[in-house]
Amino acid sequence: MKRTITFIAILMSISMLSSCGLFEQVNYDNVQRGMTKAEIIQQYGSPYAKSFYKNEEELTYLGFRYIYGNRAETLYHIRLENDTVVGMETELLPPPPKPTVVVKEVEKKQ
Repeated sequence: MKRTITFIAILMSISMLSSCGLFEQVNYDNVQRGMTKAEIIQQYGSPYAKSFYKNEEELTYLGFRYIYGNRAETLYHIRLENDTVVGMETELLPPPPKPTVVVKEVEKKQ
């Protein structure tokens, strides 16, 4: 019984750690000019956002990279023409604002 509980606890821990991005191994630096749309979707999954105009299309993926030890959310814009990669741009998102703490003094009643 103890082994079963331990095993379940280990599986739950691994599941939670993998869902928080600790084991995330997506490397968008592997995108190459000339790759097809099918190859991009097979390797990276469904895009975060998609836009198109005439024969041009842009697939946007949300990822992250570490800069000076800090995790920075990043948008990867993959540009396609006729379902073939012709370029990619990386956009670092600004960090979320730090919460401000307001301390109010309370008057003591005498």
